[in-house]
Amino acid sequence: MTGIIVLLHTVFDEPRLRGVYVLCQVAVPVFFTISAYLYFQRWELSWKCYRQKIQRRLKSLWLPFVLFNALIVVYYYVKLYLLPIPSERQLLLGGLETLCSCLFGVPQVMNGPLWFVRELMVFILLAPLLGWVVLWGWRSTLVIVLASFVACRFASYFSLFYWLPCLAFGCYCALHEESIIGLLDRIRKWTYSKPTVIVCFLCFIAVAYSCLQEAEDSSLFYYAFRMSAPVWTVLIYSLCDNLLPRWLVGQVAPLTFFIFCSHTFFINIVSTLLSRFLPMLPCGLSHLVVFAVSFTLVVLMGKVLSHIRPLWLLLSGFRGK
Repeated sequence: MTGIIVLLHTVFDEPRLRGVYVLCQVAVPVFFTISAYLYFQRWELSWKCYRQKIQRRLKSLWLPFVLFNALIVVYYYVKLYLLPIPSERQLLLGGLETLCSCLFGVPQVMNGPLWFVRELMVFILLAPLLGWVVLWGWRSTLVIVLASFVACRFASYFSLFYWLPCLAFGCYCALHEESIIGLLDRIRKWTYSKPTVIVCFLCFIAVAYSCLQEAEDSSLFYYAFRMSAPVWTVLIYSLCDNLLPRWLVGQVAPLTFFIFCSHTFFINIVSTLLSRFLPMLPCGLSHLVVFAVSFTLVVLMGKVLSHIRPLWLLLSGFRGK
């Protein structure tokens, strides 16, 4: 999913690759589901648990949020004043707005993908309410999901409420993990479960690819496609072992948060250099090169920085310390 996020931001502004952009939409809902699942592990409805969760997320989310926003501000100022580009000056905010953006993501985050981290911080404040409802069982969780399909699909893509079904699903998987594992075990025991799930998933992807390239973001099918991505992911990963080489997962997994927060730096630099030195590359090939080079560079940079322990702890939100 980390690679899909990088690909998403590589092709998002290219109309000719709209189909690839549509398929990459599976990544963000999966990340929201994983985030909710991790939050509600070892969770209880108490003030002590709530306080501890907030304290931990201040280190794991807010500190790197501020740092990466500040780094993109420095990047833009260096780019503008060392290589003046008049058309980009209007993108810079005033001093107070820049400070508020770096600290809280208001009126906007400076580093685009960090809207996701900002909404996770909002989610932490409201999580006990979601957990209280989901604790009642699958019926109350289903009510949240259905209500979201009626109302929340009209919310902004960058709003926490748009992603409520994914958060509810992640919460349910954490609080009712035994029932989810039991259900998956029953599915695995069915003789034709694996080919059936794979065929259904491929058909769903094919329909989405062909139908959603011209669809509005608020369309019901587009919303269903995004919100169903975590369910498909859980099903496929539970039925198919070793979808990716273990060595690759082992190399990338510890760097996931760093890659998410920093990959747009590399995409911007690589795409600028490529357009200057290899402007004749065809559309699809140029974006593939930008993706491959950017992903490789951000992984290598993460590997290097992980050896500078104090800095790495700040950049990674004290993950894996």
